[in-house]
Amino acid sequence: METIFKNQYTVNRDYYNEYYFNNIVKNKSLIITSGIWISFLAGEILLRLLISAETVLLSPNYLPFSLFLTFILFPCLWLTRVFRYQSAASQRCNQLREAYGQDYYYVNIEIDANSIRYSDSNSPYSIYYPLNFINKVKKSQNYIILLTKAKNAIYINKKGFLQGDSELFLDYLRRKGIQC
Repeated sequence: METIFKNQYTVNRDYYNEYYFNNIVKNKSLIITSGIWISFLAGEILLRLLISAETVLLSPNYLPFSLFLTFILFPCLWLTRVFRYQSAASQRCNQLREAYGQDYYYVNIEIDANSIRYSDSNSPYSIYYPLNFINKVKKSQNYIILLTKAKNAIYINKKGFLQGDSELFLDYLRRKGIQC
């Protein structure tokens, strides 16, 4: 098959920072839990201020617990996520350095009419993903992330196109019926 798009990039510390930020800090469960808690607490405050109702969380019995959760526990959870993603990126670079003698490698991706071929400089093998295995497309700051039905993620650098560009590639995926 004829290659329609080619993409090449270096996996290094910047890549891992973005990868782990998207997978650890932007975790939906923590964002949803925090949003629900903040909404609930805001509702309690509004009820107390507007109609002087006795509320559950702001009653004298629960106020210390509510304040603890809001001002200590949730910020600590967010901070641990930030530190965790940075330490995970450092750890991955250290693992690469130990295994391959360098903390980076090169990725080549070629897309034809039916498949995506992924190869990197650390392996003599290529992985082929049929395009119909791509379930969903997400975007981060620098990458287009293709998610497969088996929950694999293929990262494609937006600025790494040697043939085609990121907008043409996204249009191509939409024409193939892939949710972008």
